[in-house]
Amino acid sequence: MKYTGAFYKGLSSLANKAKVWDAKITEKLSYLPALYNYLVRLEQLFVSVDK
Repeated sequence: MKYTGAFYKGLSSLANKAKVWDAKITEKLSYLPALYNYLVRLEQLFVSVDK
């Protein structure tokens, strides 16, 4: 019986870690559109310099 208690405790701590990681990953992903726009502008700059 004590094993199931430890098992559930382990599961809940894993679930909490997953929530934290999910928040961190979501935060990182929110930077992507801005980064993409920046790269597109940079590319346009180089194209206009080439002409």
